[in-house]
Amino acid sequence: MSETDPTNVVFVDMGYANTTVSVVEFLKGKLRVIATEYDRNLGGRDFDKLLVNHFAEEFKGKFKIDVKTNEKALIRMEVACEKLKKVLNTVPEAPINIDSLMNDVDVRGTMKKAEFDALSAPLLEKLVNVVNKAVENSKIPLDKIFAVEITGGCTRLQSVQAKLNESLKRDISKTLNQEESVSRGCALQCAILSPIFKVRDFSLVDIQPYPIKISWNKTSDTEEKYVFFSIFQTFF
Repeated sequence: MSETDPTNVVFVDMGYANTTVSVVEFLKGKLRVIATEYDRNLGGRDFDKLLVNHFAEEFKGKFKIDVKTNEKALIRMEVACEKLKKVLNTVPEAPINIDSLMNDVDVRGTMKKAEFDALSAPLLEKLVNVVNKAVENSKIPLDKIFAVEITGGCTRLQSVQAKLNESLKRDISKTLNQEESVSRGCALQCAILSPIFKVRDFSLVDIQPYPIKISWNKTSDTEEKYVFFSIFQTFF
């Protein structure tokens, strides 16, 4: 690859609540975003919900309680299921134990990693669809992509990494620090814009992924009003 050829990288950011995939090209001193796709309803909490729904049904039959009718019990279940998800990332099977979950009933259960991966299959397919759409919109062949970089807490799941490896047919890069990647990028951009710090010139060309509509309303013969608004999806 010559110095004039761009280095193409796919960034997969899968956090607690949403997923964003961006395809960018790097040249010396310049980054350009070529394509981006997102799913604001795909993240770590959706994997938690799978476990919550599974054990809610299991406990309803085994212990005769419905945690979904008790807000406090449901919150405790969600916390326990999030911990279980993290444990299952490293062991083939893990228990869930909650004392006095509801009506003074202690609950016990187990989940196998293979079973959790099977439950997660629809979510993993949604992830692949987002990645494929971003790559397709970029019009860059897979063999021209230098690396696939992942960030966000949910990308720690082995099932997520394995699915990305399988769909993109390449090893996934994990050089970014999950906790620091956003803050370090913000700090760099602030340093570039600040007159106090002297940093190497670096330009960033982003794109607008949201649909925009512009309208012109004439309120009177002498007064004209411009209306500009964007249909904006807010990420939480």
